[in-house]
Amino acid sequence: MLVDDDPLVRLALSHFVKRDPSLSIVAEAENGEEALVQIERHRPDVVMMDVQMPVMGGIEATSAITERWPEVKVLAVTTLDSRDTVLPMLNAGATGYMLKDSSAEEIVTALHQAYEGSSSLSPRVAAMLVKHVRETRPADGSELEALTERE
Repeated sequence: MLVDDDPLVRLALSHFVKRDPSLSIVAEAENGEEALVQIERHRPDVVMMDVQMPVMGGIEATSAITERWPEVKVLAVTTLDSRDTVLPMLNAGATGYMLKDSSAEEIVTALHQAYEGSSSLSPRVAAMLVKHVRETRPADGSELEALTERE
């Protein structure tokens, strides 16, 4: 299933997906609210979700999807790569996070991985997450203080 407010993006993503005979698009939606209705009707295995959309954005929709249909995987496909977007989307339950400048092959591979329960991240997103973890990790080793010598 495709969820994006831009019809041209939906058309391009649909074209990428249709090139793989093992994949199909069962529904499309322009926003998160419409996506919830379509998921109820079609029960897709994987939803490709934009983040920034009118009515209901991707973060709120992903949270609702993972709560109501935990078996449905959400793959974020967006242009937004800041930690202020990536972290909330992953915390909402997205299985992966791909940027729209990814190749068709990368997006199709990410769809297969999402279906299998694995995570996919665009390289730029992965680098940002590594940097975020390094910046937020206590540098003094205090996370180990709770361990005894035996542990």
